[in-house]
Amino acid sequence: MRNWQLFLQTFSRNRSLKRYAARSLDAAISSLQQSMTKNLVSNAEKKILRQVPRYFKNKEMRVFRHDKMQTIDHLAHQKELGEEELHSIRKNLKDLQYDKLLTTKATKKKYYDKLTNKLGSLQDCRIELQLLEEINQQYASTQIQKLVNRRIEKKRRLAGEVTKELSAQNN
Repeated sequence: MRNWQLFLQTFSRNRSLKRYAARSLDAAISSLQQSMTKNLVSNAEKKILRQVPRYFKNKEMRVFRHDKMQTIDHLAHQKELGEEELHSIRKNLKDLQYDKLLTTKATKKKYYDKLTNKLGSLQDCRIELQLLEEINQQYASTQIQKLVNRRIEKKRRLAGEVTKELSAQNN
């Protein structure tokens, strides 16, 4: 559902894509409404509350922070960063953004924010590309293919920028 909402925002000027996305979004909402039950929500709430500690002790926060940083470092040192690795780095960075001890230094906070935003743009581009390719399979047109090609180029550029930033940070 969120993917179609983002897609609608990005391609709101293109009427045919907007109509297709609006229909897909309506279908996703309808499907979600049918699958949602009060039981499902309350069970999820109970599960989340069981897994979230009432408070974090300093030691637990250090372990949390260390684990996140170690995961990011491990992923960033891989020979080739694929889409899943980049997405995992983004999720770990987002977790760290809430850690005030880690992000009190303005330079680090700025770096994490910038990297997280670039990774977010890369993820959005990846989703847009998937949806454009889905549409292109049904309504093949040169206009849609041009949009696909632009998104592929944008995705490559963003992936290169992120990889370069991670490499620079590790050196």
